Amino acid sequence: MASEADAAELARLAEETFRDAFAATNSAENMRRHCETSYGESMQLAEIRSPEMETWLVEDDDRLVAYAQLRRGKAPAAVDARQPVEIQRFYVHAEAHGQGVARALMEHMLARAGQLSADVVWLGVWESNPRAIAFYRKWEFEVVGEHVFMLGDDPQRDLLMRRVTCPIRPLRQSGTATPREACSNRHEASGAKQPMGNAGGRATFSAAMAAARDCADTMEAQAANVVGAVADVPMDAALRAQTVERCATLKDRAGRVTFELALLEAELSKGGPPDADTVRRLIGVEATMMEALAPLAELADALEGAAERDPAQERAFVLVIEATGVMLQGLDRAREATAALGGAARRM
Repeated sequence: MASEADAAELARLAEETFRDAFAATNSAENMRRHCETSYGESMQLAEIRSPEMETWLVEDDDRLVAYAQLRRGKAPAAVDARQPVEIQRFYVHAEAHGQGVARALMEHMLARAGQLSADVVWLGVWESNPRAIAFYRKWEFEVVGEHVFMLGDDPQRDLLMRRVTCPIRPLRQSGTATPREACSNRHEASGAKQPMGNAGGRATFSAAMAAARDCADTMEAQAANVVGAVADVPMDAALRAQTVERCATLKDRAGRVTFELALLEAELSKGGPPDADTVRRLIGVEATMMEALAPLAELADALEGAAERDPAQERAFVLVIEATGVMLQGLDRAREATAALGGAARRM
């Protein structure tokens, strides 16, 4: 964590990275006015001393290359949190792009937020910064609102993004493990093969079936959209082929899920309410969808690295992250429905 002795170098890095990120798309006068009121040794020293803020630094050969700040305190109503923590700033010097610095720093910030007992981590990001938005989406932040950020005399629209705090890392493949498992309730069905005979139980099962079907349909549609879109954007040939391959696998998994759901519906149409084995099969469908999404993490990491080396490839990274975000939203809805289903099964 930053000490008072770091204030001068932190001020230099903070202004330099802000100018690198936004000077090309804002007026020189507005950039000057913002930097004069936001960066300077005395201002960064006050931030380091603040009991409500933590400033974390990344060094390379005794030179600062990245920093991020956590702030405890009230959040906008749209964030909807009991004990929120804000990532107030998160910047990596251009010379350190593509070296895993941003990933390591975000891992630390989220872990630290958990240590501070935050239930939600939130941040604001300029709507005209698609690369940053894509990066935060990769870490499962979702847009929940907006607010105005004044850059000099220019009122700009920032998106408010939030992430429920849990000890997980961004979506990545690790056997059959999935990123949201650490946060989720385990859906353990009863060992007894008992029917969900009450009307509420049958309605819960129907809702879970519908959510799973919608999620599978969304995965298949988004995979097809990505394949079509990457054909027309600048992109490394090997990464383009990898993207097409991963999306084809995703579509295949989604098709298998749709087939399994059709089998379940056919069996249930023969009569009788769903029993615990049927509940377990449906919950297994959710696990299949989670596993199917995991390989996109490695792809997103590779695309992010390519975009950092060559900004012309940024659009491909954004396309994949945006599609993954849509699919994760569908998966969240399916998880909520199956969580209720698991509870119904335990009560049978």
